[in-house]
Amino acid sequence: MAFIALTEGEIAPDQPVSNDLLTKVKNNFDDHEARIGAGGGSGSSGSIGSILNGSLEVDSDVNGVPDNFTRYLYAGGSAARDITDSVHGKYSYRFVHPGGVGNGGGYLETDYISISHLYHPDLPFAFKKSAAGTRVEIVARFYSQNALGDPSTYIGEKVLWTTTGVPYPRWTGANITKITHQFPTARWVKYRFIGGKNDVNAAGSVWFDALGAPLLVPTRVPLSNGISQGQVALYSTYPGGWVQQGTTWTVDIPNASFRYLKVGVVGRGGYYDDGSFFNPIIRYPMQVRFTLGSGANMVTSQQVDFDYTDPGNVTQLCVCDISTLAAGSFPLRFYCNFNPTYHELTAYQLGYFSSVDLLKYFVGAQVVVDVSEGTVTEIQG
Repeated sequence: MAFIALTEGEIAPDQPVSNDLLTKVKNNFDDHEARIGAGGGSGSSGSIGSILNGSLEVDSDVNGVPDNFTRYLYAGGSAARDITDSVHGKYSYRFVHPGGVGNGGGYLETDYISISHLYHPDLPFAFKKSAAGTRVEIVARFYSQNALGDPSTYIGEKVLWTTTGVPYPRWTGANITKITHQFPTARWVKYRFIGGKNDVNAAGSVWFDALGAPLLVPTRVPLSNGISQGQVALYSTYPGGWVQQGTTWTVDIPNASFRYLKVGVVGRGGYYDDGSFFNPIIRYPMQVRFTLGSGANMVTSQQVDFDYTDPGNVTQLCVCDISTLAAGSFPLRFYCNFNPTYHELTAYQLGYFSSVDLLKYFVGAQVVVDVSEGTVTEIQG
């Protein structure tokens, strides 16, 4: 319950103490404690527009529902705070969709948040889900205010973001921006964080955390392993196609929190010039990528392309989605794709690459949802 001021009449001399007055006092104390006890979460400062207990730490009545939230479960659904997997404080909140037509997980709905046509802050939060098909949906429900400025009549709602079919198996920060104020009389809003909506038959779990907590660009975590691939030269005798080159390295993934591994490589494609004035220079582009893991438990980075450049080298990042790999040690192997045609020049160096010592790190991901433009953009650190 949001803070509601006491009226002068309620505290006038000789005014009898009513149940309504005591309920207001209790709710205001609960509101105050939620702001203080949010564990540094979004509502701890009590700032306007904050989500109280957004870190989901406080459950004072031990009913399994975080204070200042209402929980609803769809048919077959279950939910609980999760102390084993979080990104802000001790707890996240997990919904489980069991599968089956009409079944679902559920949602958490916030307390009232003050807004107006001049003020509607962004909505940041963190989430992940175990199955790509399980639907995550964020809904804003708008309310008017009464003569005292308190929340009053429900006006309508807007789906801010919905995602189905996109895998988010690792914790991902999301920030919903430019929320359109389509109800002119709305002065309060409640947000629903839906995990496993019942309109999709897709079993899986959805976790939420850090509701309303400010997001930063995902932090880079350097590799603990050394990957110092020296220069690998490619000659005209290269067989063509993707071939492993250089050393096999070992990468330790410290935990199952990261979305990407990025490794910098510097290189240059090749060219052939017979020195003749009449024959043009022939360029040979080169592609580089790496694999992490082995067999069925292997992922492949995006390729980077190198043309012949004059002068110097080009530095690029190979980006690999490691969200399917658990924590542990994995082999990393570089591969090149290079297709020269002048094989008679057996000693002619056509291209080369090496790794970049300072560009090797793990990173998470952040999704930015622009409601007014209807766009979704992923930001990587």
